[in-house]
Amino acid sequence: MRDPDGAFDETEWRTRVDAATQELAALAAGSSSGIRVELESMSTALAETGRVPGQSMAGTEDALGRVTVACNVNHTPLVLSAESGG
Repeated sequence: MRDPDGAFDETEWRTRVDAATQELAALAAGSSSGIRVELESMSTALAETGRVPGQSMAGTEDALGRVTVACNVNHTPLVLSAESGG
């Protein structure tokens, strides 16, 4: 649900993060690439977090960096998007 300023509420945020967590877990589980370990560690971190906005992926910076490098080498850049309002 969005407030009058266009921002979505905490329930919507949690729904979106839950969906992203499931997608990342599936990607990690199905990966046979050299970044599987990084995907798994990111998935675990996201699943175990207390889900505080802005801190959900804290501690995964190194893994994310290795994933980004691998994606760039394959000419498939990693694109992260964020949405906010209010």
